[in-house]
Amino acid sequence: MRDDQPQRAAGIDIAEFTWGFMVHQAEPLRVHHLNNTASAILELCDGHTTVAEIADGVADAFSLEAPPLAEVAACVAELRRIGVLADAFSGRGIILFRFHDQFDGCRERLRILRHFNPDVPIYGLYGGPREGWNDARQSVEDAVVHLHMWSAVDPTWKWMHAELAVKEWFRTYGHAIAFDLLYEYEYDMLMCAPLRELYPQLPANGLAFSAVRTTESMANRWMWITHEAYRPGYLAFCDYLAERYGVASIDQVVLGPGPLLTRRFLTEFCQLEDCDFVHNELSYPAFAQTLGFTLVDNRFYSEESERLFHCYGGSIEWKHIEAELRSGLRRAFHPVKYRVTLEQVLSAVR
Repeated sequence: MRDDQPQRAAGIDIAEFTWGFMVHQAEPLRVHHLNNTASAILELCDGHTTVAEIADGVADAFSLEAPPLAEVAACVAELRRIGVLADAFSGRGIILFRFHDQFDGCRERLRILRHFNPDVPIYGLYGGPREGWNDARQSVEDAVVHLHMWSAVDPTWKWMHAELAVKEWFRTYGHAIAFDLLYEYEYDMLMCAPLRELYPQLPANGLAFSAVRTTESMANRWMWITHEAYRPGYLAFCDYLAERYGVASIDQVVLGPGPLLTRRFLTEFCQLEDCDFVHNELSYPAFAQTLGFTLVDNRFYSEESERLFHCYGGSIEWKHIEAELRSGLRRAFHPVKYRVTLEQVLSAVR
């Protein structure tokens, strides 16, 4: 996938020749001979450069008219297969599917998740009203390993504080599950590929979020900081972090759903007292900073692709999603609040 950030595997030695690279692999003991094109691709695989950016680099290096995206993606997959590149995703992953209504659409979304992630356990987190619990169970319970109902009541408060739902789930149930990585998947996300391919590889102490931005860049234009309804909470939160944890300022914010969290982060985060001053797009990065974690942008959102992954307005129309799927250029979309079937997706990606 174009947003994948491949990284060279540990324990390899590279020798450069006129015809390309000779790669010595220690475990298992192997020697690989790569031509100049594969060598150029491998050289750009630093864990930060995306497949799309690598394709741009190859086009520049070989004076090509267009970036060879499909060819580069195929080469990356082969280099992973032979062990020269690290796995796209390491660690045992689970999916935490958050939803509150539209149960029929959620059931289809779970079918899509299961199709593309057959070996990844899916857990459910229901955040809707208590009177909807029985319908939620009947609709999705057989599609998830376990279904938890968030105990909070007020819908507006719950909308603001999804991170507190995840904390409750982890404290109540998740701490007993064997996993290293958690994909927090909101019901109106539509991800039409394996999540391990769509998300970046995490560095040590890393967490992935949508649209990681500096707080300074958003300070004068972001509603969670500037709006009269939310600014008092923001200022109170800043004072709280300074007094409680010695955090002088919040360095970064995030703009959207779909975080990739680690077990270690959740364990440490859940040891902190709950705080409901601000929206989770502020609290997640602030507490990650407090605990010494690094934020990585999952690259689902950009100004160029804002119409396909954003947090305002209505759902993205299917005709636009279908066109992107057929082109092979994009697999992550938000918001998609209506029912999309697995069959629709498969028809578009084939």
